[in-house]
Amino acid sequence: MAIFVSLSAFHQTSFADPWQARDSIVWGGASFSLPQLPLEPELFRIEQESGEVIFSGGGSGNHRGYVGTWLVSRGNLFLWKMPGVPVKSREKLLDALDCEKFPIPATWFTGKLQLPVGDFDESSQTWPLVIELRIKDGVIFKTLTKKNEPERFIDEKKSNGPEKSKGKIKVSGTKKAG
Repeated sequence: MAIFVSLSAFHQTSFADPWQARDSIVWGGASFSLPQLPLEPELFRIEQESGEVIFSGGGSGNHRGYVGTWLVSRGNLFLWKMPGVPVKSREKLLDALDCEKFPIPATWFTGKLQLPVGDFDESSQTWPLVIELRIKDGVIFKTLTKKNEPERFIDEKKSNGPEKSKGKIKVSGTKKAG
């Protein structure tokens, strides 16, 4: 737990381990899997300041000790509920965030959340589309729907090196053997 939390401090938006239980988000009446962990940076700060762990791991499928359900309502992001989390842990979080009850306004969160859309493609390891929510201090200021293209990795040993061209990687040529 400590290693994961420490690593998450370096990322504005932490990402869930694909084998871990994921958070979800409700937006526009639909529920989406949420690969990012918008609570982690704030949780890290709270635990560092208090010296107290709020959530303890819930088994091999949930090292974080919680799964959050997020809600977008009237252009704002909320931590809506935390099913299966012990009442004592939820109360610690509410107290640390100076809130009385759920939903909790996610005013600490600034960053991007990507909501996967469509059927997961095993061959490319991606979803066909993502809805990107851009958020500042818990307020959604922009939404985009983007085609989700997997990153291409080029074997630099077979090329003269990658070149950037309008955001795409282009191979400049290949060396002939011999």
